[in-house]
Amino acid sequence: MLTQDAAQYLDFKTILETDNIAEILSEEMRASIASKVNTRYNTDLQSRSEKQKQLQQIIRYTLSQSEKRSFPFEGSSNVIFPLISTACVEFAAKCYPEIFKDGNIVKAKVIGNDDGEVMKDFEGNEMRNDDGSIATLDETGLPAIQNVGAKLKRGQRVATVMNYQLNEEVEGFEQDMDALFNALGSLGTMFKKNYFDEQEQKICSHLVYPDKLIINDFAPSFEAPVTHLIEKYPQDVVSSIRSGDYIDFDFDPDAVDSATDTNNLDKNDEKRTSDESQAGLILFLEQHTRFDLDNDGYAEPYIAVIHKATNKLVKLIKRFHEKDVKKNKKGEIQSIKAINFFVRYIFTPSPDGSFYGVGLGHLLFNINSAINSSINQLTDAGTLQNTGGGFLSKSLNMAGGMKPFRPAEWKMVDSFGGNIRDAIVPLPVPEPSQTLFVLMQFLVNAGKELGSLRDVLTGENAGNIAATTYMGMAEQGQKQFKSVFMRIYNSLRQEINIFYELNLEYLSQKKYAEILDIKLFESPNVKKDFSLKGYDIVPVANPENVISMQKFAKAQFLMGFIGSPMVDQFLLHRTVFETAGIENFDKFVIPPQPQPDPVIEIAMAQEETKRLDIQTTAQLDQAKLELDQIKLQKDSAKLDSEILVNYAQAGKLVKDTEMAETKEKLDVMDNIIDAESRQNETNNRKEEMQFKAAIELGKMNDRKEERRLKAAVELGKLENQQVKIPTTEKEKEDETSADT
Repeated sequence: MLTQDAAQYLDFKTILETDNIAEILSEEMRASIASKVNTRYNTDLQSRSEKQKQLQQIIRYTLSQSEKRSFPFEGSSNVIFPLISTACVEFAAKCYPEIFKDGNIVKAKVIGNDDGEVMKDFEGNEMRNDDGSIATLDETGLPAIQNVGAKLKRGQRVATVMNYQLNEEVEGFEQDMDALFNALGSLGTMFKKNYFDEQEQKICSHLVYPDKLIINDFAPSFEAPVTHLIEKYPQDVVSSIRSGDYIDFDFDPDAVDSATDTNNLDKNDEKRTSDESQAGLILFLEQHTRFDLDNDGYAEPYIAVIHKATNKLVKLIKRFHEKDVKKNKKGEIQSIKAINFFVRYIFTPSPDGSFYGVGLGHLLFNINSAINSSINQLTDAGTLQNTGGGFLSKSLNMAGGMKPFRPAEWKMVDSFGGNIRDAIVPLPVPEPSQTLFVLMQFLVNAGKELGSLRDVLTGENAGNIAATTYMGMAEQGQKQFKSVFMRIYNSLRQEINIFYELNLEYLSQKKYAEILDIKLFESPNVKKDFSLKGYDIVPVANPENVISMQKFAKAQFLMGFIGSPMVDQFLLHRTVFETAGIENFDKFVIPPQPQPDPVIEIAMAQEETKRLDIQTTAQLDQAKLELDQIKLQKDSAKLDSEILVNYAQAGKLVKDTEMAETKEKLDVMDNIIDAESRQNETNNRKEEMQFKAAIELGKMNDRKEERRLKAAVELGKLENQQVKIPTTEKEKEDETSADT
């Protein structure tokens, strides 16, 4: 630990390696940092003091908190018309269903081409032909493409994990968003704080009201110092000290955390801190700011936590990652990217450039005040008209005080003559003004128009209006809301990006596999999936569809393409049901059966043609062999006839000479031997040709089965891939050449 006599500045390496830097600082540096934090807090608080007062008045109107009035008479009316509260409830009712759709908050959006990539060989080179075209797979003619649709699948995995976290793990996320929508319309500005709790090992998200987040009124962004007022119970403070999150310090749970004496909110702060003390809450200032602790001239981003009552620094941690430190060639720190924990939601940007936005409470406050005055004046006039009052003459001998009358009752009084009515002069109280009543109605209608509370938007359709006219009126009335909803959408997208970066930094591979229900050794790499390359994670909300009528109109438009051969019918039906908000439509929408790839069908047709050609050739050869066999049979019969003739001639010649007979017999025997040899040769040729034909037919069937097997394998690989079909003449010629 640094002492008072030691160096007052730290080494940057020490800063990176220390969790709570406040533990190694000297008392002087702790006091100096605490003083700077307090000074900045008071300055920022002073800059927004007027807005803070206005917020308190808006909250009083939103909650319809009236006080007892003594003007124009004691107990006069003080009605607060619920114009702001009604507008805020209506605004929240429109926002909430759009953000949470079927339990999903985020979805994947593919950026760029998702048609896959060229396959690579063992050396990592792309499989391409000599002319640079994509290579084909064997003789099937299929292009060498892989990972078709990989970006979408990766994005869907990430969206599944984040939806589970936001719905199940992040405590109170949905409730905080509900409260945010209800308060945003009134206050104009709300904040969300998102961070990773290393002690609990989980992502945390908290809703922060504008009176708890102090930033300079004209700060350009969250790069300016931001002070978050944190209230803790004493037992939570003790837990933070004993866990090492805070350094040990003395605090009195019953002490009042008084505010500064140099701002305009002293009384409000004193009342608030007094209430906190009675509730047992301890106030801390968590300021996200910058300090130059290594004395290099560049202020690093830190989070400093100050105990408000004692002004003591209890925690100081770095607000950056080492990988986000950028240095120049000299080794000096050039810049450091600070981690941002906060997201600002605004209703409408302030016209004066203030960091805090403007809400319905600001826009309707004066109108609501005028409506309140009109209602109270009309009510007071009616009260005076009904109660009456006036003057009594002294000549009327009658005891003072109220004289209540009952029906059919007469009271005896002493009069010195004359009429009693001459001694009683009632006050000239006019009736409630009709002009004032008309003015009040005008103000109410103007407030409803500004707060998007007109009849057609609240479902109160007075009169017969055509459907198209009704939808046009609703569309026109929703333009203001759509612009506000677009700001909410953009802020929610920023918050989702913070969750995304936290998962990239802290989500473990084991937890990633458990959420996806995949075996650990089979699960994709979590760092690679959260790399933000090729896709984006966005809210499921669509700023263009903010009311049901618009959704149904879109669904009706899409239904016009049912049956069109140019549109994917399965995807079209899914989109129609999803747009119309039909639940569980996946259970009754039948997915199409996987169709064979056209390239594979062409290859199989070519193989079938070749097989038929070979079969035809074999049949022709078989027919030729049969014809040759018939011819040989005819030749054999002819030889038999010639033999008989030769026998006859031989018998005739026997008589002549024995030599001639012997010679003829020898000739006959030679002819018989020649005929039998020729017959045997013919049979052998026939059997040889039949054997060769059988061999060729077997080879043909083997090639057919082999190619069918290859086509089936490639079809299985391409079930979830998009195969590129030749569209240009050049590609068709290349494929024909490859087939040849």
